[in-house]
Amino acid sequence: MTKKEFGALERVMLKSMQRSVHDTGHIYRVLYYALRIAKTEPRANLDVVITAALLHDIGRAKQDDYPGLGHAELGARMAWDILRKHGTSEKTAAHVRDCIRTHSYKGGKKPATLEAKILFDADKLDLTGAVGSARALLFGAEIDEPFYLTGPDGQPTPGKPDEGPSLLREYNRKLKHLHTKFFTAKGRALAKKRQKAMDAYFTAFEKEIRGGYKKGQKLLDEVLG
Repeated sequence: MTKKEFGALERVMLKSMQRSVHDTGHIYRVLYYALRIAKTEPRANLDVVITAALLHDIGRAKQDDYPGLGHAELGARMAWDILRKHGTSEKTAAHVRDCIRTHSYKGGKKPATLEAKILFDADKLDLTGAVGSARALLFGAEIDEPFYLTGPDGQPTPGKPDEGPSLLREYNRKLKHLHTKFFTAKGRALAKKRQKAMDAYFTAFEKEIRGGYKKGQKLLDEVLG
Protein backbone atom coordinates (compact mmCIF):
# COMPACT_ATOMS: atom_id res chain seq x y z
CA MET A 1 0.00 0.00 0.00
CA THR A 2 1.32 3.43 -0.95
CA LYS A 3 0.94 6.62 1.07
CA LYS A 4 -1.42 7.92 -1.59
CA GLU A 5 -3.64 4.85 -1.30
CA PHE A 6 -3.58 5.09 2.48
CA GLY A 7 -4.51 8.77 2.31
CA ALA A 8 -7.50 8.04 0.10
CA LEU A 9 -8.82 5.44 2.55
CA GLU A 10 -8.08 7.68 5.49
CA ARG A 11 -10.17 10.48 3.98
CA VAL A 12 -13.09 8.09 3.54
CA MET A 13 -12.81 7.11 7.19
CA LEU A 14 -12.58 10.69 8.44
CA LYS A 15 -15.77 11.65 6.58
CA SER A 16 -17.64 8.71 8.08
CA MET A 17 -16.77 9.00 11.76
CA GLN A 18 -18.63 10.77 14.54
CA ARG A 19 -17.47 12.22 17.84
CA SER A 20 -18.18 9.48 20.33
CA VAL A 21 -16.53 6.56 22.03
CA HIS A 22 -16.07 5.24 18.47
CA ASP A 23 -14.30 8.32 17.16
CA THR A 24 -11.23 8.75 14.96
CA GLY A 25 -8.99 8.24 17.99
CA HIS A 26 -10.45 4.76 18.33
CA ILE A 27 -9.74 4.05 14.66
CA TYR A 28 -6.08 5.03 14.90
CA ARG A 29 -5.58 3.05 18.10
CA VAL A 30 -7.12 -0.02 16.48
CA LEU A 31 -4.92 0.47 13.41
CA TYR A 32 -1.77 0.71 15.51
CA TYR A 33 -2.74 -2.31 17.63
CA ALA A 34 -3.42 -4.23 14.43
CA LEU A 35 0.04 -3.42 13.08
CA ARG A 36 1.67 -4.51 16.36
CA ILE A 37 -0.14 -7.83 16.16
CA ALA A 38 0.51 -8.25 12.44
CA LYS A 39 4.24 -7.75 13.02
CA THR A 40 4.22 -11.05 14.93
CA GLU A 41 2.26 -12.82 12.17
CA PRO A 42 4.50 -13.08 9.07
CA ARG A 43 1.67 -14.47 6.93
CA ALA A 44 -0.59 -11.50 7.52
CA ASN A 45 -1.62 -9.42 4.51
CA LEU A 46 -0.79 -5.92 5.71
CA ASP A 47 -2.82 -4.18 3.00
CA VAL A 48 -5.93 -6.02 4.16
CA VAL A 49 -5.15 -5.41 7.83
CA ILE A 50 -4.64 -1.67 7.33
CA THR A 51 -7.68 -1.25 5.11
CA ALA A 52 -9.97 -3.21 7.42
CA ALA A 53 -8.74 -1.31 10.48
CA LEU A 54 -9.32 2.06 8.83
CA LEU A 55 -12.83 1.22 7.62
CA HIS A 56 -14.11 -1.14 10.32
CA ASP A 57 -16.47 1.38 11.96
CA ILE A 58 -17.69 3.39 8.95
CA GLY A 59 -21.14 1.84 9.31
CA ARG A 60 -21.80 3.30 12.76
CA ALA A 61 -22.85 6.73 11.50
CA LYS A 62 -25.62 5.20 9.35
CA GLN A 63 -26.73 2.21 11.40
CA ASP A 64 -29.78 4.06 12.73
CA ASP A 65 -31.00 4.35 9.14
CA TYR A 66 -30.78 0.57 8.74
CA PRO A 67 -32.20 -0.91 11.97
CA GLY A 68 -32.07 -4.44 10.58
CA LEU A 69 -28.31 -4.30 10.13
CA GLY A 70 -25.62 -3.97 12.78
CA HIS A 71 -22.75 -1.57 12.17
CA ALA A 72 -20.39 -4.43 11.29
CA GLU A 73 -22.57 -5.81 8.50
CA LEU A 74 -23.45 -2.34 7.24
CA GLY A 75 -19.81 -1.24 7.33
CA ALA A 76 -18.73 -4.39 5.52
CA ARG A 77 -21.12 -3.65 2.65
CA MET A 78 -20.08 -0.01 2.54
CA ALA A 79 -16.39 -0.95 2.48
CA TRP A 80 -16.97 -3.36 -0.40
CA ASP A 81 -18.61 -0.64 -2.49
CA ILE A 82 -15.94 1.92 -1.63
CA LEU A 83 -13.04 -0.39 -2.40
CA ARG A 84 -14.47 -1.57 -5.70
CA LYS A 85 -15.02 2.04 -6.78
CA HIS A 86 -11.37 2.72 -5.85
CA GLY A 87 -10.26 -0.09 -8.14
CA THR A 88 -9.47 -2.66 -5.46
CA SER A 89 -9.62 -6.23 -6.74
CA GLU A 90 -12.73 -8.24 -6.01
CA LYS A 91 -10.70 -10.74 -3.97
CA THR A 92 -9.13 -8.11 -1.72
CA ALA A 93 -12.37 -6.17 -1.33
CA ALA A 94 -14.14 -9.37 -0.28
CA HIS A 95 -11.40 -10.16 2.22
CA VAL A 96 -11.68 -6.71 3.81
CA ARG A 97 -15.48 -6.97 3.81
CA ASP A 98 -15.33 -10.27 5.67
CA CYS A 99 -12.86 -8.88 8.22
CA ILE A 100 -15.16 -5.97 9.01
CA ARG A 101 -18.24 -8.20 9.09
CA THR A 102 -16.76 -10.34 11.89
CA HIS A 103 -15.04 -7.74 14.08
CA SER A 104 -18.04 -7.28 16.42
CA TYR A 105 -19.54 -9.64 18.99
CA LYS A 106 -23.03 -8.49 18.09
CA GLY A 107 -22.77 -9.79 14.54
CA GLY A 108 -22.66 -13.34 15.84
CA LYS A 109 -20.01 -14.36 13.30
CA LYS A 110 -16.49 -15.40 14.28
CA PRO A 111 -13.46 -14.20 12.32
CA ALA A 112 -12.15 -16.93 10.02
CA THR A 113 -8.99 -15.53 8.42
CA LEU A 114 -5.80 -14.39 10.11
CA GLU A 115 -6.46 -10.78 9.08
CA ALA A 116 -10.00 -10.93 10.49
CA LYS A 117 -8.64 -12.25 13.79
CA ILE A 118 -6.08 -9.47 13.91
CA LEU A 119 -8.79 -6.84 13.40
CA PHE A 120 -11.01 -8.45 16.03
CA ASP A 121 -8.19 -8.50 18.58
CA ALA A 122 -7.08 -4.96 17.78
CA ASP A 123 -10.62 -3.66 18.19
CA LYS A 124 -11.03 -5.46 21.53
CA LEU A 125 -7.68 -4.20 22.82
CA ASP A 126 -9.21 -0.74 22.85
CA LEU A 127 -11.67 -2.06 25.45
CA THR A 128 -8.90 -3.18 27.79
CA GLY A 129 -6.71 -1.41 30.34
CA ALA A 130 -6.96 2.21 31.38
CA VAL A 131 -8.19 3.26 27.94
CA GLY A 132 -10.89 0.61 28.01
CA SER A 133 -12.03 1.79 31.44
CA ALA A 134 -12.29 5.36 30.16
CA ARG A 135 -14.21 4.24 27.10
CA ALA A 136 -16.62 2.21 29.24
CA LEU A 137 -17.34 5.33 31.30
CA LEU A 138 -17.86 7.44 28.18
CA PHE A 139 -20.08 4.87 26.51
CA GLY A 140 -22.18 4.51 29.65
CA ALA A 141 -22.73 8.27 29.65
CA GLU A 142 -23.72 8.20 25.98
CA ILE A 143 -26.47 5.63 26.60
CA ASP A 144 -27.48 7.12 29.97
CA GLU A 145 -26.34 4.05 31.93
CA PRO A 146 -25.71 4.44 35.69
CA PHE A 147 -22.41 3.63 37.38
CA TYR A 148 -24.13 1.15 39.68
CA LEU A 149 -27.53 0.12 41.05
CA THR A 150 -28.71 0.02 44.65
CA GLY A 151 -30.64 -2.75 46.39
CA PRO A 152 -33.57 -2.68 48.84
CA ASP A 153 -31.13 -1.92 51.66
CA GLY A 154 -29.95 1.20 49.89
CA GLN A 155 -26.48 -0.27 49.35
CA PRO A 156 -24.80 -0.55 45.95
CA THR A 157 -25.34 -3.93 44.33
CA PRO A 158 -22.29 -5.87 43.09
CA GLY A 159 -23.13 -5.57 39.41
CA LYS A 160 -23.83 -9.24 38.74
CA PRO A 161 -24.58 -10.30 35.15
CA ASP A 162 -28.27 -10.87 35.93
CA GLU A 163 -28.80 -7.34 37.28
CA GLY A 164 -30.04 -4.38 35.30
CA PRO A 165 -27.65 -2.34 33.12
CA SER A 166 -24.84 -0.48 34.87
CA LEU A 167 -21.12 0.19 34.49
CA LEU A 168 -20.33 -2.37 37.19
CA ARG A 169 -22.44 -5.00 35.43
CA GLU A 170 -20.64 -4.30 32.16
CA TYR A 171 -17.33 -4.88 33.88
CA ASN A 172 -18.38 -8.09 35.62
CA ARG A 173 -20.32 -9.45 32.66
CA LYS A 174 -17.91 -8.59 29.85
CA LEU A 175 -14.84 -6.48 30.52
CA LYS A 176 -13.42 -8.63 33.34
CA HIS A 177 -13.25 -11.64 31.03
CA LEU A 178 -12.43 -9.93 27.74
CA HIS A 179 -8.72 -10.84 27.85
CA THR A 180 -9.66 -14.53 27.45
CA LYS A 181 -11.48 -13.96 24.15
CA PHE A 182 -8.55 -13.08 21.91
CA PHE A 183 -7.46 -15.10 18.87
CA THR A 184 -3.81 -14.12 18.37
CA ALA A 185 -0.92 -14.77 20.75
CA LYS A 186 0.16 -11.11 20.69
CA GLY A 187 -3.39 -9.92 21.26
CA ARG A 188 -3.80 -12.23 24.26
CA ALA A 189 -0.47 -11.13 25.74
CA LEU A 190 -1.27 -7.42 25.42
CA ALA A 191 -4.80 -7.89 26.76
CA LYS A 192 -3.65 -9.93 29.77
CA LYS A 193 -1.09 -7.28 30.68
CA ARG A 194 -3.57 -4.41 30.32
CA GLN A 195 -6.26 -6.27 32.27
CA LYS A 196 -4.35 -5.58 35.48
CA ALA A 197 -4.93 -1.84 35.08
CA MET A 198 -8.65 -2.31 34.45
CA ASP A 199 -9.08 -4.71 37.38
CA ALA A 200 -7.24 -2.31 39.69
CA TYR A 201 -9.48 0.56 38.60
CA PHE A 202 -12.77 -1.26 39.09
CA THR A 203 -11.61 -2.75 42.41
CA ALA A 204 -10.88 0.76 43.68
CA PHE A 205 -14.09 2.08 42.11
CA GLU A 206 -16.29 -0.44 43.91
CA LYS A 207 -14.38 -0.08 47.19
CA GLU A 208 -14.87 3.69 47.22
CA ILE A 209 -18.57 3.41 46.43
CA ARG A 210 -19.27 0.76 49.05
CA GLY A 211 -17.17 2.49 51.69
CA GLY A 212 -18.87 5.81 51.06
CA TYR A 213 -22.35 4.36 51.35
CA LYS A 214 -21.62 2.29 54.45
CA LYS A 215 -20.01 5.10 56.40
CA GLY A 216 -22.42 7.71 55.11
CA GLN A 217 -25.53 5.74 56.09
CA LYS A 218 -24.08 5.10 59.54
CA LEU A 219 -23.50 8.81 60.06
CA LEU A 220 -26.98 9.64 58.75
CA ASP A 221 -28.53 7.16 61.21
CA GLU A 222 -26.63 8.80 64.06
CA VAL A 223 -27.84 12.26 63.06
CA LEU A 224 -31.45 11.17 62.59
CA GLY A 225 -31.44 9.08 65.77
